[in-house]
Amino acid sequence: MTWSAAQEFVADPGSAGRPFAGRYTLITTSGTTGAPGIFVVDQRALAVNVALASRMRGSWLSAAGLAGAVALRIRLTCAAGADAEEVWRAVLDGVARALADRGLGGVDLQRAAEPPRQGRGGKFRTAIPFDPAQQGESSHDGKP
Repeated sequence: MTWSAAQEFVADPGSAGRPFAGRYTLITTSGTTGAPGIFVVDQRALAVNVALASRMRGSWLSAAGLAGAVALRIRLTCAAGADAEEVWRAVLDGVARALADRGLGGVDLQRAAEPPRQGRGGKFRTAIPFDPAQQGESSHDGKP
């Protein structure tokens, strides 16, 4: 496991949803402080962090606030001519399956009414096309 291997992995859109080195999750930061970060996390560490974060949130969030904390709002813009409902169903199915495969099936997936926007770091969060039939292969050419 090397820094360059991790950089190559996160730079490849085809690696989205796949474990790094067959067993790790890579967590990245955008680099707004000047240096992007890549963190290697195994399943046990990920589970511990999720549990600790949930416990922490439970101590200062109301029940309604806690319910919102396990929701993922997805902003979606479709290509011209695409059927927005068909695209949404495909995105919803793909994200739900990826979360369930990682033991996170309880996340409430919500379609946001507003379009995607740039984050504080000046970047758009981009969804990489997901085709379950390709089973880990990607036809994404890296173009937006």
